Amino acid sequence: MYILDFNLGMINLMKWQTPLFVRLFCVLGLLTMPLSPTSQAAPTTRFSVPKERPSPSSSPVESPSLEESGMIIVSPPPLQPSPQLSIETVKNTRPSYYYYQQSFSAQFGAAWDAENEDPREILWLIALKYMLPRPLSPHWELGLSHHSSQKSFFHFSRKFTFRQRQAYRPHLSLGLAHRPRAEQQLIGFLNFDNYLVRAELGFEDLLKVPRSVRMDLSLLAGPQDVLAQFTFGYSWAR
Repeated sequence: MYILDFNLGMINLMKWQTPLFVRLFCVLGLLTMPLSPTSQAAPTTRFSVPKERPSPSSSPVESPSLEESGMIIVSPPPLQPSPQLSIETVKNTRPSYYYYQQSFSAQFGAAWDAENEDPREILWLIALKYMLPRPLSPHWELGLSHHSSQKSFFHFSRKFTFRQRQAYRPHLSLGLAHRPRAEQQLIGFLNFDNYLVRAELGFEDLLKVPRSVRMDLSLLAGPQDVLAQFTFGYSWAR
């Protein structure tokens, strides 16, 4: 405000007749006098623009293709559905592990009897055998055989089975056999001449659970009888 009044006063002085040097002094004063605070321009704020980083070369280095590096892309083979196994196929499958504790066998075969009227005659026979339950070998086995010569034998043996849990199962049996005689009735069990030593060698081969084919060769020898038997049949184990 004071500066404006001073300027007006200087202008009025210049209107009057004043000396030349006074007028020059007034003009210099006007030119060198600072502006009022209201007339000063607001300071400008400078923003620094971030410098752009130098970009890599516009042509990037291309990596070699898989063919050039010696690698071959192979597509995986198409998935094939697994075959559906029927119940009959599963039942007929020969298992590699066969668990059982007891068995029953029915066999027929031929026999040679040294005490027969004609030693060269081949007799036929039927045999039934039952193996008592037990988880592991050896087992006790009971049996009955009847010959065409009207001779019958009961036996009680200890059966040793090899590879017991496999489909093919060889075995060896050792025990005693007894020949009952009708004329002696029950007293015949006390007659040691009616007893024979029995040995058997054979095998069982699984056909279809629980049935196996069984083949045996047995020898019986006692004070009054000497026999050799060959039997073939089936056994059912469970």
